[in-house]
Amino acid sequence: MAPPRSKTPPRPLTPGDVVVTLHVDLGGWAAAQVTGLDAAEALADVLDLDWSSPTRPESLADLGALRPLFRQAGSWGGQRSHCHYPWVLPRSCTVIGTATPLSAESSQSYGLGWGIGDALHRERLAASGRTDWNDDPAQASIEGPELKIPDGVDALTIRRLYVNGVARLDAAVLAAAFPNLTELRLHGELGELANAVALNQLTRLRDLSVTGYFGMTAADHVTLASTPELEHVDLHEYATAMHRVWRPEAANGTYLSVTGARKPGWVAENRDNPLRAWDAREGVGERTYQKSVAQFRKTRRQILAALDGAPGDRPAVLERIGSEYGEAFNAIDDAASNDLIMTEEREELYAAVVGVLDAAATESGIDLTAEQQALLDGVDATRDW
Repeated sequence: MAPPRSKTPPRPLTPGDVVVTLHVDLGGWAAAQVTGLDAAEALADVLDLDWSSPTRPESLADLGALRPLFRQAGSWGGQRSHCHYPWVLPRSCTVIGTATPLSAESSQSYGLGWGIGDALHRERLAASGRTDWNDDPAQASIEGPELKIPDGVDALTIRRLYVNGVARLDAAVLAAAFPNLTELRLHGELGELANAVALNQLTRLRDLSVTGYFGMTAADHVTLASTPELEHVDLHEYATAMHRVWRPEAANGTYLSVTGARKPGWVAENRDNPLRAWDAREGVGERTYQKSVAQFRKTRRQILAALDGAPGDRPAVLERIGSEYGEAFNAIDDAASNDLIMTEEREELYAAVVGVLDAAATESGIDLTAEQQALLDGVDATRDW
C-alpha cells in the first residue's frame, strides 16, 4: 500500500513565498513567487518574476518592487509566465521572504520542472532577435541507433543532452564524452543501458530522465554522494534501487517520479510487440491487453506465411488476413468495458501490421507496396474502429 500523501510540501513552502535560484544561461539569479498550493494534487502554482541579478539576493528588499513576467515571444501574447509544478521545492531554490501573492488566479498550465529563469532567458533572447530555442550551444540531441557526437558539437560545453533511440547505450562512454551535463534525458525503445552506475560520474547533474531502457541492476543506482545537486528524477522502468535511495530526498529538494517497473522477463516477451504500450494503459484491462497481443501475433504469423507463398497469390491472401484482423479487433473492442480503440489505438493497430511488412521488405529487398495496400484494404473493409 502506498503511503498517505502529505498535506504539506516536503520542503516548507507557503503562498506568497519568493524563491530565487542561480540560472547559468542568464548569468545570474532569477526569481519567482508561489501564488498557491494544491494539497490534493501536491502542486505549487509558480509565477515567474521579471527580475534577475548577477548578485545573490539576501532579502526581498534586494528585488525591489515585485513584478510578474509577461511573455511576449512566440504565441504567448503578453500572458503571465505562470505554471503549476510538483510542490517539491528544488534543491537549487531558496525562499528569501514572503509577500502578498501577485496573482489570485490559478494558472491553467502544468509543467514537470520549476525552471525558474527559463522564461526570462527566452524573452531576452527574443528581444535580441533570436527565436530558435533549439539553437543552443549548451544543448545537444542524439538520435539512434548509436551514440555519436553530432558534427560541430563540443561535447565539453554541453550541459543538456537528449538521447533518443540508441539501441545499446553505454553510460560509461556517455559520461566520459559529456562530463559537464546538468540535464540528461534518455529515451529508448526497449534498449539496453549498460554500465548505468557510470552516471555517477556526472557530478553536476540536476535533472535525470530515463525511459525505455533495461539491464540496470540494484548496484547501478545513482547516489546522492556522487550527484549532490540532483533535484529532478523521472524514471520509467529503472525503478527499484533508485526509488529506495531518492524517495527520502524529497525533504531536501529532489522530486522523484518512478513508473512502469518491469520484471526481467517482460523485455524478452515485449521486444517485438508493437502493442506493448497498451500494457497498463488507462482503460485497457489486462485481459483485453493479452487478447490484443495474442491476435496481433496470430496475424503476424499469417502475414509471414502469406509472403512465403506464390507472389501472384499474396494480395488476395493478405486482403483476407486484413479482413480477419479488422473483425477480430471489432470483437475485442466490443468486449471491452469501455471505448478501447480510439484514434491513438487505431493508428497503433495499423502501424503494427504495416511494420511486419516493412521489416520483411527490408530483410528481403523486395518491394511489398502492393501487398501492403491489399492488407490495409482488407482491414478497412471490416473494421468498425
